[in-house]
Parts: sequence; C-alpha cells; structure tokens
Amino acid sequence: MSIDINERLDFIQLDGTLRAMLKQNGPLLEKNIDALLKGFYGHVAKYGHLASKFPNGTTYAMSAQRKHWLHLFSGQLDSEYVEQAVKIGSVHSKIDLKPQWYVAGYAIALSGIANVLVEEYHKKPDELKIALEATIKASLLDMDLALSVYMDANEQMIKDKLEIISHRMKEAFNFAETRVRDSSEELESLSQNVATSIGIFETESDNNVLAIEQSQEKIQAVVDTSHELSEAIKEISGQVSRSSEITVSAVEKTNLAQGKIDELVTCA
Repeated sequence: MSIDINERLDFIQLDGTLRAMLKQNGPLLEKNIDALLKGFYGHVAKYGHLASKFPNGTTYAMSAQRKHWLHLFSGQLDSEYVEQAVKIGSVHSKIDLKPQWYVAGYAIALSGIANVLVEEYHKKPDELKIALEATIKASLLDMDLALSVYMDANEQMIKDKLEIISHRMKEAFNFAETRVRDSSEELESLSQNVATSIGIFETESDNNVLAIEQSQEKIQAVVDTSHELSEAIKEISGQVSRSSEITVSAVEKTNLAQGKIDELVTCA
C-alpha cells in the first residue's frame, strides 16, 4: 500500500518542534523500554488466547517492539519508519490479532510511557505538555499506520474468500446446468422412441379395425388413446429443451406415456 507520511504528519500537526521533543526523550525511553515491555508481555501472558499468538515465546516480539519504539522516539519519521510500521501491521494480520487487542495493548504501552514522562518532567510543566503532545500524536500516527495495513490485508483476505465462493458457485451452477441439459437430451430420445412405438401401434390397430369387426369397439378405444398419447409426446418433445422445472414436468408426462403403453399392451 502507498503511504504519504508527510501528508499524515502535516495533518496531525506533528511538526519539527514536536519531533525534536521525541528525539530528546529517546534516551529516556531507552532506559525504561525493557521494563515497560517486560511488564506488558507479562500481562499478555495472563490471557491464553493472546499468549497463544506467541508459541515460541515473546523474545522476538519484544525485540521488534523495542526497535520500533526507539525509532519512533528518534523523531525520524521517514520511509524506514513507515516500513517498520507496515511490517508490524502485517504481522498482526497474519497472526489474526484482533484490532481491539492491538488498541488495548497500545493503550497500556502509551500509559507506561506517559508515566515515565510525568516522572521526568513533573517540575517542568511546559516541557511536560510538549512531551505528552509529541508522544500522543506520534503514538496515534503509529497506530493509524499499523491498523491501516491490518484493514487492507483483511479486505484482501475477504475479497479472496469471496472469489473462492463465487468460483465454487459457478462450478455448482455449471454442474446443475449440465445435468439438466443431459437429462433433457435423454428425455427427448426417450420420447422419440415412445412416439415411434405408438406410430407403429396405430398402424397395426387401424389394420386390426378393418380385419376384426367383433373387436371394433375395443380396438377403436385403443386407437383413440394412442392419438391422445401422440399429442402428449409432441408436447414433451417441445418442452425438453427448457428449464429444469419443465424437465421435471416432461419426466412426469413420459411416465404417463409409459403407463398408457402398458394399458395398450394389456388391452391388445
């Protein structure tokens, strides 16, 4: 992601005076950062779901945090600093650290640093005011960068998951369409075979009407039924290429046709 650090610095009004104050307090933070981080990660260890984010211990995390905080308090808020902030945000995203815990952890760290500053400048209220302003603005800028990366990473993850779901849905629809098309083709072939059989039976029945007068009424009933069945077959043939709903209807009519054929066989 592209980050214009100068625009962010201008907007938050973290000017040269405040960045100089950060640098002035760099050595003070360096003297206290190890104790602050030790206390923070000791607190994290009390919460199992957070401690599980560090299966190999917190040594590496503490070292990375120490480096990052000291860079922040160097006042050099440049491209190297942005790269570190982005890396931290990416790591939080990869280990699935929810923003609520990141912000809460930041609040604890910031409170610890504020206490260090108050103790150092309690007799210099004007300098304390500038020191706190510089620390708050720099810390919130830092939080903004990390969370921006975190949110972008999660948006991409959501996009990727939606693409996977979309692909699977298309596969499912294609499969369903193929099954319906195949079923329609099979049904059309079946209906054509039935129609052919009925045509043959009609011819034979017409001949029987002329040859067997004593069975005329019975055979005529068969012929009438066969004519009705032929019309049903035509309707089936015209419907088989439509949607799956029509395919189901066609199947029912084909079953009806088969039943009538059975009746014709028995009647004959």
